[in-house]
Amino acid sequence: MAASSTAELVALFRAAEAILRGDRSIYRDRDARLFVRDSKLRALIARPRVAQAGLAVLDAVTPGLAGQAFVRYRYFDELLARMLADPLDQVVVLGAGYDAAGLRLARGGHPTVVYEVDERETQTRKRELLAEIDPRALERTVFVECDFARDSVAERLMSAGHSRDRRTLFSWLGVSWYLDAAAVDSFLAELASVAASGSRIVFDYMHTSVVAGGTKPRGARLAARVVALQGEPWTFGRAPDEAKDWLAGLGWTLTENMRASELRDRYQRAHSGRLRPAADWVSVADAVRAPDSRRTPPG
Repeated sequence: MAASSTAELVALFRAAEAILRGDRSIYRDRDARLFVRDSKLRALIARPRVAQAGLAVLDAVTPGLAGQAFVRYRYFDELLARMLADPLDQVVVLGAGYDAAGLRLARGGHPTVVYEVDERETQTRKRELLAEIDPRALERTVFVECDFARDSVAERLMSAGHSRDRRTLFSWLGVSWYLDAAAVDSFLAELASVAASGSRIVFDYMHTSVVAGGTKPRGARLAARVVALQGEPWTFGRAPDEAKDWLAGLGWTLTENMRASELRDRYQRAHSGRLRPAADWVSVADAVRAPDSRRTPPG
């Protein structure tokens, strides 16, 4: 099998947003372009005007979808920066793809160990790219091969050297949407079982209304059709007002729970240019591991 083409497309979108004018960009991942190797895709991020046009098309076809992705990345990166000052021992990026957090930490000289959890083929390709881009990133990155549909993420992390006694920041972005409710609950409970007190998780989830029947927002309706045609329909959603009790039952204490559109408005206050819209049917949750959540992972 080849490495995930989706990983390169996500890197493309991040790279496109990064080269826009500073007062128009929600999220600036300056390393994302390093992972875009397809010549046709690279042409789309050769100039800001071309990148802006491409993102405008995406906004028209799936309103709010790109914006919600950028606000969740920004939220995670800002939390990571704050936690590094404490210091932070471990970062776990679930469904890592071509995420560049490990590369940035290596360049900054941080001793934090980054565990990247993903499928084998994508990780093989990423190792090759990092060896070319900056081999220092390989020294502090542990690649954890995992099939989320079959493997225990807790067991995989522990086998790879992850410590359940060291504070960790978990990133789980853009993944829950494609799982069923039982799998999402099991996943969160497993992570709580191997997370030290004070560990945090940032993840996003769609609202129940998007995956249930009935009227959906236009952006959600159009985007749902696109992903369904690709054979990856959205299957999981939660109502935002249920998040606190839901996460408490899985070993996590909710600290912040904001709609992507609310985060976009928060970031807009720091920008003079108009930022792209973000979906109001996706929320970003930030939770801390509850003191009594050390439990045996679900079998």
